[in-house]
Amino acid sequence: MKKKLTKVLSIILACILLTVNIEAANFKDVKQNHWAKSYIEKCADLGFINGYTDGSFKPDGSIKFLELLKMVSNLLNVSESEMQTAESIYGAQLNKLQPATWARPYILKCLQKGVINMDTINTAAKTGNPSMIKDKAQNSSSRSDTAIIFAKAMGLQPVPTSLSYNDSSEINDKVIPYIGALQKVGVLNPKGNDKGMFRPKDPLSRAEVSKMLSIAYDYVSTHGNSGNSGSMVVPTQPNKTVTGTFKNTFSSYITIADAIGNLKVYSYPASVTKTLNGAPTFDSNIVEGMEVTLTLQGDTVIRADFKQVEKTIDSVIKEVPSRSYNVKFEYKENNKTQTITLDVQNATITLDGNKATIDDLKEGYEAKVTYKMDKAIKLDAKRNQNFAGFFEEFRSSGREMRVYYKPEYNSRKSDYYVLNEYVYLNKSNKSVRATDLVRSSNTNPFVKGQPINFEFDRSGKSVTGVYYEFDSRIKDGHIFGYIAYDVNSTDNKISVSPKNYKSSTKYDIVDLDLDRNVYVNINGRDNRISNLRRDMLVNITMKDGYVYEIEVINSTGITSGYEKGIFSGELVDVDTRNHQISFDTYNAPWNNDNNLISEGVNTFEYDERTKFYIDNKAYSLYDFEYNIFSILDKDYYNYQVTIKTGERTYADRRVVVLEVSINKF
Repeated sequence: MKKKLTKVLSIILACILLTVNIEAANFKDVKQNHWAKSYIEKCADLGFINGYTDGSFKPDGSIKFLELLKMVSNLLNVSESEMQTAESIYGAQLNKLQPATWARPYILKCLQKGVINMDTINTAAKTGNPSMIKDKAQNSSSRSDTAIIFAKAMGLQPVPTSLSYNDSSEINDKVIPYIGALQKVGVLNPKGNDKGMFRPKDPLSRAEVSKMLSIAYDYVSTHGNSGNSGSMVVPTQPNKTVTGTFKNTFSSYITIADAIGNLKVYSYPASVTKTLNGAPTFDSNIVEGMEVTLTLQGDTVIRADFKQVEKTIDSVIKEVPSRSYNVKFEYKENNKTQTITLDVQNATITLDGNKATIDDLKEGYEAKVTYKMDKAIKLDAKRNQNFAGFFEEFRSSGREMRVYYKPEYNSRKSDYYVLNEYVYLNKSNKSVRATDLVRSSNTNPFVKGQPINFEFDRSGKSVTGVYYEFDSRIKDGHIFGYIAYDVNSTDNKISVSPKNYKSSTKYDIVDLDLDRNVYVNINGRDNRISNLRRDMLVNITMKDGYVYEIEVINSTGITSGYEKGIFSGELVDVDTRNHQISFDTYNAPWNNDNNLISEGVNTFEYDERTKFYIDNKAYSLYDFEYNIFSILDKDYYNYQVTIKTGERTYADRRVVVLEVSINKF
């Protein structure tokens, strides 16, 4: 395909040159007495230059970068195989920059012969609007840059010299030897213009470059061009560096986030040289959130320099585990929602300005967190503005319907808020009339002493919602929550969570010790503890730190895992040890029955009865778990998973999927 493309370009170029030869000597704006007429006509006759569609040449117009490359490429001998080599080396990079289509062969010629390199092209691509590699570019090539390009295109060796221009002090030292080489062969006048100036930063006119090209052609024709002789040199791509925020490593790849949050993945072999704050380090010391500078050879990392930086975020507490100090926070960065888990064991913690501990933190509290790596240094939390205290009762006073509460658990005095006409109660998951709350105890699902939050209308004057706050530390009082797991008659503990199974995590779940004579009340009747099922909504009475009574508020517990359906999302993890597969529904356009599960990451269990497909190819359980990582190794984040579940009996006790399909986006 590349060979055919080169032939097509050659035909197009030949047609262009043929047109130039016919019209070359008839430029309407090159007068008979123009000082450069002979040079312009000579270059036009050779097919090196051409004019504009209106028949003009614009000799006084400044030479543009791509025009210069086209002109000097006539001094180069580039074979078809060399063009193909240049395309294979530089094609992908040029595709990203998208230079003017007509200029691509001239750019490749100059790159192949070392007249320019990709740094030159990248710099030109960032200069001007439109840039210097686009059509209708406004910025021109300077005299200094033109001198270097001409000397390299002619195959001249730099000649150290002392320049006599009146503005020699303004010429960069690296340019002087190339100017000396061009002076030596007569391409540049050692005296400069009529004022003895070189003007290194000014552009050359099209007429001036025509003269340089004419003289250069005569020299190369007589003396040859060393750049065209000898074996072909295949240039290597220079190393480059990229900087971002470290996210993770997976197999032999590293993922970082750039300044605007876009994820970038690079090859990360075991031989990578790694440093942390300038000292050699190991992967075990590297954590998410560190700044990292990667030195790349192509798309492969050869060095990774990590930096432990202090960072402060405004966040909301998402999870406070009962058995560790690893608190999960959610925050916004670059208009995207991010989560981070930090160890707060040694952090200075305040709550509403007062000294506090991790035991005082709750999900939903706002928090300003300063941290390094995965360690929190300072955590300033505050309760939600609608935090109230501990429920007392619903009561009317005249025409006002009120909810009374105690600001602190041991407060002697109650306070109250006025209720809106309708009030949402999260315990019963419904809105009820305020008058019904006051008049009927059956409408009120709250128990005295339960911690609650209030939601207000826009005016902030009346309560539109009452929310129960889960607190498993109550030794004497009430805990309201969901049964986390089915209960056996021999169990001496009960697991509860503030969320149902579909939304909870292992960090939400707490175990409570059962009293030997615990009373279970289901629908107003005495029941066995073994009749408690996962996801039953319960009101637990605690006495002396033991569960004394369990009242089931909603007896519709789920015993077979997720509902029957088809669920899809972005593949997150495959745990072959525990036979689990996880996916994220957040960015999933393929919703199907996703409304039956929670938004975000969901985990399903599978077993030997499950059918597995990867890109429509069937796998056994063994082959699936054996091949999954090697198949998805390079594009782990680019796969979607579709899970098909069926109804299961209570005896099965596990969430078993019937079919798993994984396909690339």
